[in-house]
This record gives sequence, structure tokens and C-alpha cells, in this order.
Amino acid sequence: MDRLLDEVAALRERLRSDRPSASAAAAARFGLTKRELDVLRLMAKGLSNLEIARELSITTRGGNNIYHKLGVKRRADAATLAVRVGLLPGVADPAP
Repeated sequence: MDRLLDEVAALRERLRSDRPSASAAAAARFGLTKRELDVLRLMAKGLSNLEIARELSITTRGGNNIYHKLGVKRRADAATLAVRVGLLPGVADPAP
């Protein structure tokens, strides 16, 4: 019986790891790359475009494509939407 329980637990863990995370599913929905998610995380932390560019070694225009994919015009809107749809796990939505 213990062996069967161990096998069930191992299968459950494998299934959990094979399933895309909520953030990965949300990123796919918007067509965002991992790098764009990195930019969004830093936006949500309040870093400026220049600070983000330095942190990730990219140009300062990197956010424009993210805005287009998310359908927003401002960085605050991008960060808010990212939190609300689950793109940034671990970041709490400030709205009630």
C-alpha cells in the first residue's frame, strides 16, 4: 500500500510540473516572451526605462512592444494589467 501511495504522489507531482503555470498561460495569451515578462516585473517594481535597460542590458524602447501586446498606452496600465491577469506571480493586486 505504501508503494502505491508513493507512486500516486510521484505521478501527482509530475502532472503538476507538466502543467503550465498560470503566469505562463497568461504570457502565452498575450504573446509575451520571457524577456518581456522580465521587463514587466521591473516596471511593476517602479524602475524607470533607463534602470530596466541597464538591469537587463536592453535598449530603452523595449516597453513599446509590451504596451502593444497588452493593448495599453502607459507603463502603469501595463503593470496593473500584468498583476491582474496573473503575469506577475507573487505581486499583489492593490485594487480591492
